[in-house]
This record gives sequence, C-alpha cells and structure tokens, in this order.
Amino acid sequence: MASFSPGNGKVVFTGNTEATLLSAPSAGTTRVVRAVALTNRDSVARDLTLRVDDGTDYDIVTFSAVAAGETVNYDNPIVLTSSDTLKVLSDAAATTTEPIAFASYADIG
Repeated sequence: MASFSPGNGKVVFTGNTEATLLSAPSAGTTRVVRAVALTNRDSVARDLTLRVDDGTDYDIVTFSAVAAGETVNYDNPIVLTSSDTLKVLSDAAATTTEPIAFASYADIG
C-alpha cells in the first residue's frame, strides 16, 4: 500500500535568482503539488515565474505585472519526481521587500 504524506513549503526569493520552493522528493516518491501562491511584497509591480527544474529548467507560468501587495495563485497540479525541483523567480531585485512563495503538496510513495 502506498504512503501519503502532506506537506508545504515557503521561500522568500530575491531578484532574478532562482529560489527553490520545493526540493525533489526521494527516489520512489512522487510529489504532487496542489497549489502555489506567489505574493509580491514589493512597492512596485513585478513579473513572478514558477518553474520546474528537471536539469534543463522549464517555466510553468509567468505572472506579468503582479501589483504591489498582490497574491497570485497557481491551482493546477504539478507532479515532481526525484529529478525535479520547483523554483520561483522574479524579474528584478525588490525595491523594498522581496516576494514570497508558498506551496502545498502530498508525497506519494
């Protein structure tokens, strides 16, 4: 019988440097990400990107011109294997406060 283990992740990310929101699950485990929330805590609009890094990086979605103080949600399931990490990225360094990201997931293995 497969095990089921819920969890969540949080990261503050700086500028256009990728930050890992969720690391890869262990071998033999699948991580199903249910929801991701990205909050622009800066004083100006920012482009915020959600990305899967499988060794080559690919963007899932970029939210353009997210207003200061606005939260955007990505509610489509994302499946991560032992070679995938979930990353976030902003288009520039913050003027005042860096963006933050939250994710909820379940590990199945």
